[in-house]
Amino acid sequence: NYMPGMTDFSISGFARVDAYHRELDFHIGLAPLEDTPFNQRKSWIKTLEYASRGIPCVAANVGQYDEWVEDGVNGYLVEPRDAYGWLTSINSLIADDVRTRMGEAALAKAREWTISRHIQDWIGAYDK
Repeated sequence: NYMPGMTDFSISGFARVDAYHRELDFHIGLAPLEDTPFNQRKSWIKTLEYASRGIPCVAANVGQYDEWVEDGVNGYLVEPRDAYGWLTSINSLIADDVRTRMGEAALAKAREWTISRHIQDWIGAYDK
């Protein structure tokens, strides 16, 4: 019976998530990946973690990052070996107005993926 543990979403099996989030003290997230078969299978969870704190990120256009990062809206997608693209994107996010606007868009998107918003989907999966 997993339901009793579903009332407090701030605790995972490994750490207190709220304490972890308080430790995040940066303003720009980076998600670099080399374009390899292994990395092409990675999920966008790293960018979701950034977004959950209102942090826009610069991500490699590899794997599933393009499913999460809307280039120029909630972050930037850059080709893995495009040094100029990485530097340009990071420099763009140094500007407070750009970083704030993208961070707000990232946070809004992250709110669409909370457990509480999708709990019925999880219950349905467990019931099946």
